[in-house]
Amino acid sequence: MKITPIAGLASLILLFGAITVAAADISQTKIAAESGDVEAQHQLAQMFQQGVNTAKDLPEADKWYRRAAEHDYAPAQVELGLMLIRGDGLPKNEAEAAA
Repeated sequence: MKITPIAGLASLILLFGAITVAAADISQTKIAAESGDVEAQHQLAQMFQQGVNTAKDLPEADKWYRRAAEHDYAPAQVELGLMLIRGDGLPKNEAEAAA
Protein backbone atom coordinates (compact mmCIF):
# COMPACT_ATOMS: atom_id res chain seq x y z
CA MET A 1 0.00 0.00 0.00
CA LYS A 2 1.40 3.37 -1.04
CA ILE A 3 1.12 6.17 1.50
CA THR A 4 0.70 9.64 0.05
CA PRO A 5 2.42 12.59 1.74
CA ILE A 6 -0.95 13.93 2.93
CA ALA A 7 -1.98 10.56 4.38
CA GLY A 8 1.42 10.25 6.05
CA LEU A 9 1.11 13.71 7.57
CA ALA A 10 -2.43 12.98 8.72
CA SER A 11 -1.25 9.72 10.33
CA LEU A 12 1.48 11.54 12.23
CA ILE A 13 -0.96 14.18 13.41
CA LEU A 14 -3.42 11.51 14.54
CA LEU A 15 -0.67 9.60 16.38
CA PHE A 16 0.66 12.72 18.08
CA GLY A 17 -2.86 13.83 18.91
CA ALA A 18 -3.70 10.47 20.47
CA ILE A 19 -0.66 10.73 22.72
CA THR A 20 -1.42 14.27 23.90
CA VAL A 21 -5.15 13.72 24.25
CA ALA A 22 -4.79 10.72 26.55
CA ALA A 23 -3.14 12.81 29.25
CA ALA A 24 -5.51 15.77 29.13
CA ASP A 25 -8.29 16.66 31.55
CA ILE A 26 -11.42 17.52 29.58
CA SER A 27 -12.73 20.18 31.98
CA GLN A 28 -9.50 22.21 31.87
CA THR A 29 -9.22 21.70 28.12
CA LYS A 30 -12.80 22.91 27.61
CA ILE A 31 -12.19 26.05 29.67
CA ALA A 32 -9.12 26.88 27.57
CA ALA A 33 -10.96 26.05 24.33
CA GLU A 34 -13.90 28.28 25.23
CA SER A 35 -11.49 31.13 25.97
CA GLY A 36 -10.16 30.93 22.40
CA ASP A 37 -7.04 28.75 22.79
CA VAL A 38 -6.81 27.08 19.37
CA GLU A 39 -4.56 24.25 20.58
CA ALA A 40 -7.10 23.47 23.30
CA GLN A 41 -9.92 23.62 20.73
CA HIS A 42 -8.06 21.08 18.62
CA GLN A 43 -7.33 18.88 21.61
CA LEU A 44 -10.95 19.03 22.78
CA ALA A 45 -12.11 18.06 19.29
CA GLN A 46 -9.78 15.05 19.39
CA MET A 47 -11.15 14.05 22.78
CA PHE A 48 -14.70 14.09 21.43
CA GLN A 49 -13.68 12.35 18.22
CA GLN A 50 -11.86 9.54 20.02
CA GLY A 51 -14.04 9.32 23.14
CA VAL A 52 -11.13 10.08 25.47
CA ASN A 53 -12.20 11.20 28.97
CA THR A 54 -15.71 11.74 27.55
CA ALA A 55 -18.31 10.03 25.40
CA LYS A 56 -17.50 9.90 21.69
CA ASP A 57 -19.38 12.80 20.07
CA LEU A 58 -18.53 13.43 16.41
CA PRO A 59 -20.77 16.50 15.94
CA GLU A 60 -19.05 18.09 18.96
CA ALA A 61 -15.64 17.14 17.51
CA ASP A 62 -16.66 18.80 14.23
CA LYS A 63 -17.67 21.97 16.09
CA TRP A 64 -14.31 22.28 17.88
CA TYR A 65 -12.23 21.38 14.81
CA ARG A 66 -14.08 24.10 12.89
CA ARG A 67 -13.40 26.69 15.59
CA ALA A 68 -9.68 25.95 15.54
CA ALA A 69 -9.59 25.66 11.73
CA GLU A 70 -11.24 29.09 11.40
CA HIS A 71 -8.15 30.50 13.12
CA ASP A 72 -5.89 28.82 10.52
CA TYR A 73 -4.73 26.09 12.93
CA ALA A 74 -3.36 23.57 10.41
CA PRO A 75 -3.75 20.37 12.50
CA ALA A 76 -7.45 21.13 12.98
CA GLN A 77 -7.83 21.88 9.27
CA VAL A 78 -6.34 18.46 8.45
CA GLU A 79 -8.57 16.65 10.96
CA LEU A 80 -11.68 18.46 9.76
CA GLY A 81 -10.79 17.66 6.15
CA LEU A 82 -10.40 13.98 7.03
CA MET A 83 -13.78 13.95 8.80
CA LEU A 84 -15.38 15.52 5.73
CA ILE A 85 -13.71 13.08 3.33
CA ARG A 86 -14.73 10.06 5.40
CA GLY A 87 -18.11 11.38 6.47
CA ASP A 88 -17.31 10.90 10.17
CA GLY A 89 -20.31 12.26 12.04
CA LEU A 90 -21.26 14.57 9.20
CA PRO A 91 -22.13 14.20 5.53
CA LYS A 92 -19.23 13.46 3.18
CA ASN A 93 -18.17 16.66 1.47
CA GLU A 94 -14.97 16.40 -0.56
CA ALA A 95 -15.42 19.89 -1.98
CA GLU A 96 -15.46 21.46 1.49
CA ALA A 97 -12.58 19.20 2.59
CA ALA A 98 -10.45 20.53 -0.26
CA ALA A 99 -11.23 24.18 0.52
